[in-house]
Amino acid sequence: MAGFLVYGRVDVPKDFSLCLQVSVSNTHIVALTSNLIVFTWGEGRRGQLGHGELESWRSRPHCVEALKTKSITHVGAGDGFSVFTSDNGLVMTCGDGSFGALGHGDWHGCATPKLVESLLSVRNFAPSGLIQFIGMSVCCSG
Repeated sequence: MAGFLVYGRVDVPKDFSLCLQVSVSNTHIVALTSNLIVFTWGEGRRGQLGHGELESWRSRPHCVEALKTKSITHVGAGDGFSVFTSDNGLVMTCGDGSFGALGHGDWHGCATPKLVESLLSVRNFAPSGLIQFIGMSVCCSG
């Protein structure tokens, strides 16, 4: 059913390795694989899928190319936005920037993950705690 997240089998791309983490919002899904590649699918009308464009629906997982070299270790899916943290504590967001929700100091949305620069000066930042409050996160282990 286009436009709705439904339960069932998801056909995954060949480069989708063991799933480490999945985060689910009411509009989209973000998955992190064991080789630290991020995949997204679902509704992308607000740029929350991170593929560089607004898209009504993506029915299959697709790699977020902009994050391939970022060593992402945690993912989160919120209402119209996504959050990604790297192994060195960098936080990136994409999607709906209404009310400053993305942390970029403005109300603009973005369809490609963008660094949250205001968190660069925060010492001892624990991004994994942040991610757990964003959406329903599910950790997967083999």
